Amino acid sequence: MEMLTSELERLHDKLRRAEFDNELLEEVVKHDSEWRRLEATDAFAYVQGRSVVAETFDYFGRYGEAAESLSACNGQELDDFVRKGENVPGSTPPLLKRRIWLHMSLAQVDYRNEQYDDAVRKLDTCEQAVDLLDPSNKQLCGTKSRIAYVRGQVLRQRGEYREARQSLTESITWARRRFVAETSFADLSEPANSARKFTTDEQVAFDQARLLASCGIGRGQAMGLGWIEGTLGNLAASEMLLNAGYSLLRCTGDWLHRAYCILLLGVVLRARARDNDVLLLHEAKDLMLDAKRGLCDHPYRLRAAYELSQVYIRLGDASSARQEIDEAIKYLPQNDNSRKSRWECNIKIVQSRIERMVRNYDRAEKFANEAIRLASGRDRGRPTSGYKEAWVEARIAHGEALLALSTVSDKAESRKPLVERALNAFAWARHRSAANPKVVAVCGLHAARAHLMLGSVREAWVGWSAWDDSLRRHVEHGFVQSLADDVKNRIDNESTFFVSQDFLRHKGEEYAEIEEGQNDDVVMEKARKWFFFDEARNRLDRFLIDQALSLKNGKVEAAAALLGVDPSTIRRVLHPKPPKEAPAEKKSKQPKQP
Repeated sequence: MEMLTSELERLHDKLRRAEFDNELLEEVVKHDSEWRRLEATDAFAYVQGRSVVAETFDYFGRYGEAAESLSACNGQELDDFVRKGENVPGSTPPLLKRRIWLHMSLAQVDYRNEQYDDAVRKLDTCEQAVDLLDPSNKQLCGTKSRIAYVRGQVLRQRGEYREARQSLTESITWARRRFVAETSFADLSEPANSARKFTTDEQVAFDQARLLASCGIGRGQAMGLGWIEGTLGNLAASEMLLNAGYSLLRCTGDWLHRAYCILLLGVVLRARARDNDVLLLHEAKDLMLDAKRGLCDHPYRLRAAYELSQVYIRLGDASSARQEIDEAIKYLPQNDNSRKSRWECNIKIVQSRIERMVRNYDRAEKFANEAIRLASGRDRGRPTSGYKEAWVEARIAHGEALLALSTVSDKAESRKPLVERALNAFAWARHRSAANPKVVAVCGLHAARAHLMLGSVREAWVGWSAWDDSLRRHVEHGFVQSLADDVKNRIDNESTFFVSQDFLRHKGEEYAEIEEGQNDDVVMEKARKWFFFDEARNRLDRFLIDQALSLKNGKVEAAAALLGVDPSTIRRVLHPKPPKEAPAEKKSKQPKQP
């Protein structure tokens, strides 16, 4: 028994020192069944054993085994402690602390299974238990740090980024407080006249405390805050946090998060790169390949292949992009339907963009539609829980595919509905991610392209102006900046400011259909004037009125005075009356019968 518990304590210490090597995993697998039998004889060792096994399996990506190792644990003892507000029989503060960590392991299982509400409830119980134990106890700083970190992960996945930032910042704060509390002998109360040398015991204690701080703060910076800032498009902040976090993690044996951090740095560089910045895209690719080598035996290799496929798309290498996405499909989890479905959704979005790149527009739309289906609940108009980001990206990919499909449509009457459906897809995505400036910018710029295809330069200019006036300074993504430049060039290349070349081309095709079979040249000359020039004049009128109203804060009378027209003219343009129905023909009078 003593040898069994001493081995458990040794492996627990390896976890604390971030020594995540194969020996740790092998010993945990070897002793798991023996530690299970401690439940009847040693409650403390049993709870500690369940936590060590679950945390080890989770770290090495064996999520199903982590969940199974906790199958006999329901956390009822900690729930009873919180409910009663006092120790339950047979419990001691050290045992209650171990039960808190066990409860966190249960919350981690919920997080992996995407049961985020259940995870939050368990973490709430952990926080309440800490407060009841002794909120001022310095020995609980590490526990508070871990609770806040797991909560930040959960909130991040739910898309609650502001709250996630707050939790992750708290995690870093508590990790720093633990470091300070465990190294009080290193405090400086006055300017040092000479270098302070630690005793041997002090140096050992300092190194251990620094290692724990490096793990906690490094993960919080890189895997938490850096990830969120990158998702929101704050690339400079993300890169800074990822570099700082990686520098700390590099001092530890945490190989998994070090490799993942390098992968995220590659993602940030890819996002920063403009379409013509080939060197930066290759640098991003090299970082991702390095990370992929480090993640080769872990489920996170799926993410590495997925991100690499996207950098190959940016480089115009469809063959390599397909190869990486096929590899990602091979790595899909087979015994975890929720994670498998989420990754299938992300993969289909990338497949849609690969097909669009090689001009297989029908297949591009098909893949995007499948992604929307996977990310939606019963109502395709809203994402299912945990799929918000994928749902938004799928809508954008669908809009992109529809715009591309409209360019190869044979007839004008079939092109317009495709472009209008694309506008609708971008509107859906923008509505669901209104707080994300990157998504708002992408949707607005794609919508501007769509308006150009419909012949409305005015609407396109309004969309591009929204980017230029307010969004540009909040979005650092190079591909978004390239998209904005492309839209601006398309606007500038139009023959006139108010109607585009697409407008004239589509109008010409429609007019040719009307003209077919008509032999009266006078009638057709009048029709041509009405068909081309009256609508263009109406667009000009509306554009000038919109600009005047904007300058005069929406006041019709002031706008009318600026333009030199009567206010009724502006109201008539803004609110046109529906055309009157033609009066019924009067019956011709019949001559009276004599």
